[in-house]
Amino acid sequence: MNPDRMALLEAATAARATGEYAAALRHNEAFHAAGPADSLGSFWFSIFALGEWAALAAVYPPARQALLDLRDRETALLLAGQAVVQRFADGAVARRFKLVSELNQQLGDQRATCDTFMALEASAPDEARRNFVDASGAIVASGEYACAQRYLAEPSADMRKCAASLNAAIASFGTDESHPSFIRKMGEMGSFASHLRLHEQVLEGLGDAPGAQRLRADALAALDSDATRRIVQQELAQPGTIAGLVSEREMERDAQRARDSDATQ
Repeated sequence: MNPDRMALLEAATAARATGEYAAALRHNEAFHAAGPADSLGSFWFSIFALGEWAALAAVYPPARQALLDLRDRETALLLAGQAVVQRFADGAVARRFKLVSELNQQLGDQRATCDTFMALEASAPDEARRNFVDASGAIVASGEYACAQRYLAEPSADMRKCAASLNAAIASFGTDESHPSFIRKMGEMGSFASHLRLHEQVLEGLGDAPGAQRLRADALAALDSDATRRIVQQELAQPGTIAGLVSEREMERDAQRARDSDATQ
């Protein structure tokens, strides 16, 4: 990340904290207009940094209007065929739909993401398909279940495939309980639970609640590990459980580091 851009973001945060809202807005706008990213990681960070602008928008109406204006400009570019924000030397591509969907997320406007996706479906179906994963939550939240179904594989076969992939991933870690392995395992379980939940929501939305129940039972039964099954069940019952487990593990690691540091002093 360009250090000058980081300085702008830090200035925006500091100005918001001291109530200098107009200055904070100028810094946010300058951050997001500061030229191309130097890597896909920098592009992702720019998207993450929209959270600072959204925090300002919650207390300063002109910032919300500016965020809406940015969303509208980026949406217009996307629907005009400018689907790529930037291509990087390593072949990575920053796609504009991701930026638009995150702007809508920060604005609390899932319906706009769904509408943009459906407009993209009509004008650029290949681009719509590339972005379905990022759009799926908004599509389901908007009740467009038939639209979601068009992009999902047959549920039972898809979840069998996902279960086999998760089983293989968990087995590959063996007895490795290191922090990186723990984080990766949690990520694999979270992805499985999210994909299953998406299928369930679509089935239920299309009036097949019994099918959704069967799908869950079969998907859970296909998991080899009781421990994995239990965590997935907890995540399905209470979304955010896995994020909580990761947070607890992070805190435990930080506490252990602090104890180790004290012991060496």
